[in-house]
Amino acid sequence: MLNGYTDGRTKVKRILIVLFILFIIILIAFEMRKVITGPELTFKHDKFYAEYADNSFLIAGQTENVKDLYISDKKLLMDKQGNFKEKVLLYNGINNIQIKAYDRFNQETVETITIYH
Repeated sequence: MLNGYTDGRTKVKRILIVLFILFIIILIAFEMRKVITGPELTFKHDKFYAEYADNSFLIAGQTENVKDLYISDKKLLMDKQGNFKEKVLLYNGINNIQIKAYDRFNQETVETITIYH
């Protein structure tokens, strides 16, 4: 028995085990980013200004990591890619429309859109 002596195979095994554990840690951290960032909303319009004859406005966008989506306390349906669209009724003047998104851990993201009609 030789103290302190390790052959090349033992060193390779140790390196592979360390690399495997490091890979698992990186993979877990990558998947946890969805939990840390919470739900995300992206709108298809940059500026919200409406002049329509029927007093309505189409709000459309895409979500990521969202379980439930609400516009002014009305639950919206999304497709598998996270796309949504909803026609909202506008009043004359300033309209503040609140959009809430919840992920599966009940983290909330709130966006308020101001539309001038």
